[in-house]
Amino acid sequence: IWEHLSDSHGTLNEWLRVLKPDGLLLLGVPMHLSGVALLARLRHRLFGRKPRGHCQFFSIRSLRRRLRDYRVEHIRGFRVISARRWLPLEDHHWFYRLSTAIGRRWPGWTAEVNVEIRK
Repeated sequence: IWEHLSDSHGTLNEWLRVLKPDGLLLLGVPMHLSGVALLARLRHRLFGRKPRGHCQFFSIRSLRRRLRDYRVEHIRGFRVISARRWLPLEDHHWFYRLSTAIGRRWPGWTAEVNVEIRK
C-alpha cells in the first residue's frame, strides 16, 4: 500500500518505529521505468490523484534514493509482467521461476519489487 500513501516517508518511519529491534519489514512496491515514473509523478502533480490511485511512482533509481537512509537488505523483483488480467501466467511455476530469476538480477525490469528493510 506504500505507493498509495501521500506521506510515504513518515509512514515508513512509523512502521519501523513499531517494529521490534532487529525486525524485518517487507514492502511490495510497483516499479516503473525511469521516464514513465517521471511522467506519472508530473501527471499526479498537475491533475491530482485518482480515487484509490497511487501517490508515489518509483523507478528502481528513485526507490533506492528514497531508501538510502535505511538498512535495506535486499531489493528483489518478482514480476516481469503482471499477467493476471490477460493470461493466468502467474499460476505457472516456470513463469514464477523466470520472473524471480530476472528480478534478482535486474529488479528495475520487473513490474514489482520486494524490499527488505531491517530495523
